[in-house]
This record gives sequence, C-alpha cells and structure tokens, in this order.
Amino acid sequence: MDVGAFFVAVERRDDPGLSGLRLAVVDRVVSRASYEARAPGVHAGMRAADAHRTCPTLVAVPSRPAAYERASVELFALLRAGAAVEAEHVARSLVTARGTGTGPAAPSSHAPARSRA
Repeated sequence: MDVGAFFVAVERRDDPGLSGLRLAVVDRVVSRASYEARAPGVHAGMRAADAHRTCPTLVAVPSRPAAYERASVELFALLRAGAAVEAEHVARSLVTARGTGTGPAAPSSHAPARSRA
C-alpha cells in the first residue's frame, strides 16, 4: 500500500481496472493524485476542473472516506501484528505481512504479501 498516494492505492485495490490510469480522488478539489496523474501536473488541492484541463485523460473518482478509514485500520492491524517493514525512503516503506496473531510475525507457508506503505 502506497501511503504517499493512499487514497489512490485504496481505489486501485478495490477496482484493479484503475491500475495504471491517470487517477485522482476528488471532492471538488483533488484530494490525491496517482503518480501517473502527477507527471503532467495534477496535484492535491487543485480544482477538479483545472485538473481535467491539465490532464484531459484524467480519471476522477469521488472520495470515499469510509473506505480509506477501513483500509487504514487494516494497515495498522498488519503493523501491530508484526508485519516486517523495510524502509526505502522517509516517505516510502515496504510492508511484508507474514503469519497471523500478535507479536513478531512468523513466516507462513504462503509467499509474503508485499504492500507499498
């Protein structure tokens, strides 16, 4: 899960068809933009109409605060369960979920699930 574009990551998790598209989560203004949408100049705080003029191929989805809250709870549960975190950068880490339960995560028989955080 990429928390730098957390809302976008949740939208793509819930609708994989949005992957790779120039995507923005909007509620009159852009809440978050995908990296693909940022390249031509779309950014948080930009009016939705200006974002569409800046990037005509932009796909705008309405903000879903309840979905982001649920995803946040899931992410923190992984961290509390002992998911391994590998820091790549101050704003980006890799979270590897292994095992179940509390405390340090034990390797499971399944391949680790890697999520951008």
